[in-house]
Amino acid sequence: MKQVYLTVLNKVMFMLAFVLISLNMFGQVAGDFRTAVAANGNWNDTLQWEPITEVPVLAASTTPGSAANSNVTIRNGAVINFNSLPANPILNLTVGEGASGELNFNTANMNITVNGTTVVDTGAQLKMTSATTGARSFTDVTVYNGGFWLDSSSTVTIKGNIINNGSFYSGILVNTLAGRRRPLPSNNFFKAPR
Repeated sequence: MKQVYLTVLNKVMFMLAFVLISLNMFGQVAGDFRTAVAANGNWNDTLQWEPITEVPVLAASTTPGSAANSNVTIRNGAVINFNSLPANPILNLTVGEGASGELNFNTANMNITVNGTTVVDTGAQLKMTSATTGARSFTDVTVYNGGFWLDSSSTVTIKGNIINNGSFYSGILVNTLAGRRRPLPSNNFFKAPR
């Protein structure tokens, strides 16, 4: 009986340690941003953002990219138009929280660099629809089932892996998988089998 109790206790302690370490590694911290509830506007508008701080959440005085290595989340229901030139790279970018959310690159000559993971969650959309000479650089990209990545008109570099369980459409200009140093052919639509 004592042996069973210790085995169960060890398992519980292991799971608790795993959860606490995971929260510490992947949790949002000060300097990170999420969209305000029902945000619908431009990336450079501080009214569209909430910095991740202690409760209560305060209004943003800056926007993502004003400091280096911010984690950015576009929440369900939010629509953000990327119309800014962030001074610094983004660490991780998440579009959606499992139901919706939209990030539009629809202004010419707008650059972004994401050094970590870019996630397009279920029901969310990341759309690049403006022909530009801007640099769009991502490291690892994950598109979840029901997520939609549309690059119909811009040059994009993906330096890491693409995990696609949703819809991934690469556009009419050159797309490069820099980690493999091979071009991603244009006008290809990649969709996970159902």
